[in-house]
Amino acid sequence: MIDMLADGNGWIALGMLLIILEMVLGTAYALISFGIGSLITGGAIKMSWLPTMVEDLLDESLVMGTLCLVTLV
Repeated sequence: MIDMLADGNGWIALGMLLIILEMVLGTAYALISFGIGSLITGGAIKMSWLPTMVEDLLDESLVMGTLCLVTLV
């Protein structure tokens, strides 16, 4: 599972799942911001846009959390 997140595929799958859950449940924009943050994080990992110091799952989670806050605002 962690290997899947490290190469970006897990973040993209998580983002799609969260966006689908937002459409089904209608949680007032909460899940879609996490979904968009996950998709952007996964895409940045796939395209090697993240700095080399962002290699750990915790670092990737912090990037995703920051992007979620940006999309929520």
